[in-house]
Amino acid sequence: MSQCLQGNDGKLVDFVISTIGAKPVISMMGISIDDPEVCQKGAATLLEALAELRRNGATGNPVIIVVSTTGLSRFGRDIPIAMIPLYYMALKVPHEDKRSMEDSVIESGEAYTIVRASLLTNGKSNTAIRVGIEDPKTGLESQAIGYTISREDAGNWIAENLVLERDPKYSNKIATITY
Repeated sequence: MSQCLQGNDGKLVDFVISTIGAKPVISMMGISIDDPEVCQKGAATLLEALAELRRNGATGNPVIIVVSTTGLSRFGRDIPIAMIPLYYMALKVPHEDKRSMEDSVIESGEAYTIVRASLLTNGKSNTAIRVGIEDPKTGLESQAIGYTISREDAGNWIAENLVLERDPKYSNKIATITY
């Protein structure tokens, strides 16, 4: 991972975008994932690689952008009521992993934006994207509750708002994106 984080000039990259996740596994016990710690291990590996590179003289402060999921807010409901059974029972294991990843990034001292996307679908939509903002320390600044968002629209939103525009209102915040 270190080779991906540092250029030949010794400087760290400007951004790290992680969409790490695991393959769903459905069994009689419910829904789980093939690696129940993949997100937390990925975040730990990333943060350790950055620390090691800095110890070895690398400079720079990349913004870490991680894609998480709705249903994790500690400050209020961010999913429709109809989705509560699915999110809190069937997706318990993947949500524990995503929450651990989020906590690691927030506590790291690195610059970050966590993107909590609604249930991801394929294809593109002509539906407007709504955005909620949460400060992990002080709570909800604005709320957006919805069922789905396409992977393509989520990726485009991240590129436009967090990479190209670098909108400061999302700095060290959690952005919920949905239709």
